[in-house]
Amino acid sequence: MDFRRLEPAAATLDDVLDYRRNLVELYKRSTVQIRLTTIRTLFKALQRAGLRSDNPVDGVRAPRPAAAAPDSVLQKALSPEEAATFLNYLSKAAT
Repeated sequence: MDFRRLEPAAATLDDVLDYRRNLVELYKRSTVQIRLTTIRTLFKALQRAGLRSDNPVDGVRAPRPAAAAPDSVLQKALSPEEAATFLNYLSKAAT
């Protein structure tokens, strides 16, 4: 969907969702968020001006960041040597 060729007064939720899908394929999450915020603001302005009765962007959110797998978090937090040292310390402290 080329959002630039769409008449704002005729845009529907489906148009916005198509636009979002295209953004997700092309850009990083932060860019998708900025663009969705921009068009949400545009449609709010059209509502205030009486040119639209609804905002087709309401409820459309940017994608959430993927949750890191627990293993990858631990790998980034401690090296294998650091983890072994920490676990040895814990086992000695427990006795």
